[in-house]
Amino acid sequence: DLNWDRSECPDETWLAQFHETDPEKPRIFINVGANKGYNLVHWLGLWQQPLGLTPQKWVQQLRKQKMNSACGICNDCHDAITPRVQAPAADVKVVLVEPSPFNVDNLKKAIRKFQLAHLVTLLPYAAAS
Repeated sequence: DLNWDRSECPDETWLAQFHETDPEKPRIFINVGANKGYNLVHWLGLWQQPLGLTPQKWVQQLRKQKMNSACGICNDCHDAITPRVQAPAADVKVVLVEPSPFNVDNLKKAIRKFQLAHLVTLLPYAAAS
């Protein structure tokens, strides 16, 4: 089972396999409930490899912003992003949807710090299906 390790925390193994299928194809990712932004970090870590963005760099920034539990309940800050295929930066856009004003503020600061505004749109809303 590539999606769950029975801890209720997602396993990103499938993402590396998805990247491997066509690493240079343009992509749009939408993350509803962006929380601390670790999905953003994983996606850009694979499709924008030249940025060198890692969960470890991301959590350092969140901690500087005094974000409690910056690593997240699933310990996302310890994840390794290991692309199976080295590829140049693909045309990737990420849309983050996050209703928590606290998280939105921290995401804005981190996006600014890592100069990601050209890749990321942050929407301060809630969404459901």
